[in-house]
Amino acid sequence: MAKSSPSPSSIIVTDHAIVLRDIGTKFTQQYLKKFIDRAPDNAVTVGLEYTDNNACFDVTMKMAKGKAQNAIIATGWSKAMKTYEIEEGDICIFEFFLTRKGKLGLMIHNVRDDDSDSDMSESSESSDGRWRSLPCLPVVLSFDAGNYTKWSIYVKASLGCAGLIGHVDGTTAATHTYAVWSASDYTVLNHLHAAIDEDVADMVLSHNQTAREHWLAILELFTANKASKATYLNNDFRQLA
Repeated sequence: MAKSSPSPSSIIVTDHAIVLRDIGTKFTQQYLKKFIDRAPDNAVTVGLEYTDNNACFDVTMKMAKGKAQNAIIATGWSKAMKTYEIEEGDICIFEFFLTRKGKLGLMIHNVRDDDSDSDMSESSESSDGRWRSLPCLPVVLSFDAGNYTKWSIYVKASLGCAGLIGHVDGTTAATHTYAVWSASDYTVLNHLHAAIDEDVADMVLSHNQTAREHWLAILELFTANKASKATYLNNDFRQLA
């Protein structure tokens, strides 16, 4: 089916009764609710597709009952898991799109590492774009340690070895499909999240950040902090003089 790109997408940890809470209320309200509200009985038919599998069929999506403001896949998800060999707990990207006929479609990209025996510290992405975790860094960025320079060297080396440095230096644009690029960007973002302490996180985290936006927020924070410290020390020196 023809679709525009980039399309709205989100990371989902799958289970047997998909409630799209991982997408978030804002995403549901912005992209999905209008289709559900217009559909008969407020249940919209969605054309389901899957990478690496030619089988296509429909599922039904509607709003969750009660106060929840999230969409759910009401029917057809169990068949999808069986047909596409999706296992509970797999990490998938749900990429929504419109067909040429204006029908809502959903492309599922399974980004888990299929090789359970592989070394998860080797790299972040295989040649076919499937997700792998990055190794933990030997340092955690913190104000108390004053270790930004050392930390940034470790991060760049780690991402450089994995071929993902472009996600922080801005040289990697969305390629292949937006969902594949997004999976790599989430990998880098999670890598950075795990390498900063809570005090730093409180200063730099925001919703819907890309890895580069997060990287630049950290850079700005520590550059500004360094300049402020230099001014403070300079004032102390003048007072002593």
